[in-house]
Amino acid sequence: MSSRNKLLSKKERESAGEIIKLLLKAKELNKGSNYGQIKKMIIDHVNSIDDIDLEYFEIINLSQFLDAKETRAFIACKVGDVRLIDNISF
Repeated sequence: MSSRNKLLSKKERESAGEIIKLLLKAKELNKGSNYGQIKKMIIDHVNSIDDIDLEYFEIINLSQFLDAKETRAFIACKVGDVRLIDNISF
């Protein structure tokens, strides 16, 4: 468990566990939806979860910035007083 997660209550840890599930859902949705649709679905879902305040969710094609053919989804949320960030490669 990360040091940030240790600062969360049991209920907040359960809510924080949804963050990776959201990223995995975004990755799955990438197979048949455009980025705008994925972003809306993920934002709508995260906004329905108690104890999570979304700061941002973005999908970025890294080839715009790097010599890499990779797309990643990035998320940052406040769970209680703790800021959690995560990302996943598509």
